[in-house]
Amino acid sequence: MAMQITEINNVTKQSLAVSETTNAAVGQIAGDAKEILSSKIILPFEPYMGYRMFLLTSGVVLKAPSAADPLITIRKHLQLPSPQEISREHREKTKKLVPGTATWIFDQEAFLTWSEGRKPLLTIRGSPGCGKSYLSTMAVTHQRQKSEKQVAVGYHYFHDNDESKRSIKNALCAMIYQLAEQNARYAENAAQKCEQSPNLSAVTLASIWYDFFASNFDGDSLGKACLVFDGIDEALQEDLAELISLLHESLMTDTHIQVLLVGRPEMEAVTSPLEDFSAGNIDVSSTLNSADISRFVDYSYGVYLSKHKIRGLRLTVTTSLREKANGMFLWVDLVCQELAKIKNVKVLKQHLDNMPVGLFALYERIFSRMAAIGSDLNPPTQLRELFCCLSQFKEPPSVYLLNQVIQYATEDPEFDVESAIAEACASLLSYEETGQLLFRTKIISETNQTQTRDPAQSNNNSSTYTGGEEHDSDSESFLDEDTDQREVQNRQKETLVKVRHASVGDFLNSKALKTSAVLFSREDAAFHTVELSLRIICEGGSTSLTVSEDLWLNAMTNVFDQLHNLAEGAISLQQTETLIEGLWQLFNSELLGKYISRHHSTSHGYPLHETFDFGFNTNLGHDKRQAVQKWIEKANDSDVIHLKPATREWVENVAKAPLQLLVPLTKICIREWLHSDAQPFELYWRYRFAWLCLVAVST
Repeated sequence: MAMQITEINNVTKQSLAVSETTNAAVGQIAGDAKEILSSKIILPFEPYMGYRMFLLTSGVVLKAPSAADPLITIRKHLQLPSPQEISREHREKTKKLVPGTATWIFDQEAFLTWSEGRKPLLTIRGSPGCGKSYLSTMAVTHQRQKSEKQVAVGYHYFHDNDESKRSIKNALCAMIYQLAEQNARYAENAAQKCEQSPNLSAVTLASIWYDFFASNFDGDSLGKACLVFDGIDEALQEDLAELISLLHESLMTDTHIQVLLVGRPEMEAVTSPLEDFSAGNIDVSSTLNSADISRFVDYSYGVYLSKHKIRGLRLTVTTSLREKANGMFLWVDLVCQELAKIKNVKVLKQHLDNMPVGLFALYERIFSRMAAIGSDLNPPTQLRELFCCLSQFKEPPSVYLLNQVIQYATEDPEFDVESAIAEACASLLSYEETGQLLFRTKIISETNQTQTRDPAQSNNNSSTYTGGEEHDSDSESFLDEDTDQREVQNRQKETLVKVRHASVGDFLNSKALKTSAVLFSREDAAFHTVELSLRIICEGGSTSLTVSEDLWLNAMTNVFDQLHNLAEGAISLQQTETLIEGLWQLFNSELLGKYISRHHSTSHGYPLHETFDFGFNTNLGHDKRQAVQKWIEKANDSDVIHLKPATREWVENVAKAPLQLLVPLTKICIREWLHSDAQPFELYWRYRFAWLCLVAVST
């Protein structure tokens, strides 16, 4: 066994070496996009070779950067995504800015005081949809374009519907890379710190701040840093409190760090300890952004409603929008998209007159419209499943995952989430490309730009139809069915679905929201998500698996967090019975236990080895154990809950002896491991999982 493990380690090292080689080579792509030149996307070897052939046939040259490139060291150590993903949101918001808008901020005395370095802190506050993030974007661009070259700018956009984008630790890591891109001396220092630092999982928020920010931009340093935190109120609250403390400590000294904090009005309670260092606060109001709203109204009419050639309609619509907007760009955009669906001008005017003021009232109108016009293609129950997923998942789900979840939940194998979004709710949701899909899109864009600059090359590479009958076997452009299906799935897996704005997430999680044809209430959504996950997990105990392994693993990965977040007082006794019966199956079913004990691997690793970890048997307070135990105790304390005899006996035993929870499953895993005839590699990981269960029990 020791020899087999050594062989496994050697193979792993070789794989990492291949990844590093491809990692370095793929990033160097000829073109005028600096971020592509510096991007080093890690690709598996075979896909990389396919891309390499694509790049070579497209006339793009590959060159390997120096192995000592500090940016590579920084990005690997901090486990960052590609540079284009780090800069994506700033780039996209810059493109969306309507010319002439968001410039009024440069005339504000507080902004001038902060920008010129007379005070190190500035705060911008405003209601949802008033354009705060675009002001942040303009501030980043402005600071980058300053003549003072020593100033490096880092920024991050927080989102409360994406766990990874709520982390201030992740935000600071991204900023380290951004500062390193702009300052070579800082890059060298940061790379050296990375090489000396422990694994990222072992470092704290404080150590990152002291090692990479406070020590590099103190009073004696030549360089300066400008850090922009957009949507700071959407960050994890425990992280935010620590960041404010670290900022206060640094600003007390002669630091060369400038900070911009942007968020909703309620952020004032958190940032108040920093008032002594502040250049002031800018409250975004309908008065300050009225000129921008006017420009945006004209722009939005041109995008969505200019198809109507009715005299006086533009004036009627734009005047009404300006009067009702109350400084909210998002409201204007949503209203215009709703009006664009109406063909009859008289009906359009009626809807405009009755259009509610304010985002929440407008969301109620939009969802009511969805419920009223639900089609056979996308009935309201499917939309309800879609919005339930988006409100309950910790991170934006992929198109592929949403299709699988909703097809299972609604028993409709033909459901397509992209069609549903296009038909019913495109104004509320958006897509985000990731991974190789983002990489390929960028490369194609670069290639198209090159061919646009060189028409001769484009003509030489193009083919001309010469007539005659077309046969599948004569054309390499045709794909076989399996290949086409794989490409579709890969695209769907790397396309995420997100709520377009944080206010949509706020609406979906509002305490006032009631269950309807297209929406679950907050409590019903939480229970439905757990119940659905347990149903999917129990499919693993079927004689023939009825769900994909991807869907099953997703349910196993998230069910304990979902149980932890489900409030005990929010569900009925009957719902509690449903949960307990599902948990009994999970921890006691022989067939399901056999499936759990298998070696489940994905491109990202071995999910169950992380998500099914209940800690050592000395740790009764482990989060996952507590997530299950609270429901066991609730069922045990109530005589009203009706359970099957075997389930009732299990509940009573585990309530008395919590460390018995994993005993039945552990026995199954050990037995399956001992009797397995799998290859050594799989046997090793089966052993690891059985051991993970064993250390969590006590007989």
